Amino acid sequence: MKVIILMGMLLIVGACSAKSQVQQHAAASDEGDKLTDSAHWMDASDQLQVANALETLSIGASTVWVNPDTNNSYQLKPLKIYHYNRSPCREYIITATVKGQQSRVHGKACRQADGSWKVIQSQTIKNQ
Repeated sequence: MKVIILMGMLLIVGACSAKSQVQQHAAASDEGDKLTDSAHWMDASDQLQVANALETLSIGASTVWVNPDTNNSYQLKPLKIYHYNRSPCREYIITATVKGQQSRVHGKACRQADGSWKVIQSQTIKNQ
């Protein structure tokens, strides 16, 4: 019983710490630190959703959300995990529907020393 309670407390502390780091990153004002090259689509709550997904989703899983303030919708799907300069990185696809127009972005982001995520590469995928 004590072991289960302790493990639960550690999970809560870890989740709070990760959420705090994600919130700090989402609040960053530097456009270069945005999680996608489509930062004009995303507000801070969307950035938080992306960072949480990069941190928690397994490969092939996806998450979908609708921003209640903008009515923009998003789907993020991590494609693979790799390491770059000893940091964990994720490759992903985001499909966004903004003002009725759908766009897809293929990106790569790496976790920084402070626990935040920073895009190292992203590009819009042209519809075929």
